[in-house]
Amino acid sequence: MKKVGNLKVGDTAIYIQDDNIKVSKVVKKPIDDGLTRPIFKIGRKDLANGDYLINGEDVYDSLEEASTALIDKLEKDLKKYEDEKIIAEGMIILTKYKLERLNGHMAE
Repeated sequence: MKKVGNLKVGDTAIYIQDDNIKVSKVVKKPIDDGLTRPIFKIGRKDLANGDYLINGEDVYDSLEEASTALIDKLEKDLKKYEDEKIIAEGMIILTKYKLERLNGHMAE
């Protein structure tokens, strides 16, 4: 794995975007005249597929390395969502209890 800043025009960039592995060549000029890109150009690498990468982002040496990184990311995301679900279920139980207690108090 390396950082975007190490790429030069003509290099192949293997990167992860929106939970997908993408591959494209670094180009000198963007294909869409910069309409959807940040105004700054220093630290940005334009790609032949219309995407761009920003310095500091990760690029991978192989599809296998990118796949491993994506699997790790998705496993971490899954763990986070499972933890959030447990917390939400606990909050639902507490809120129902509070409602029942308040409704019971109002009936008295």
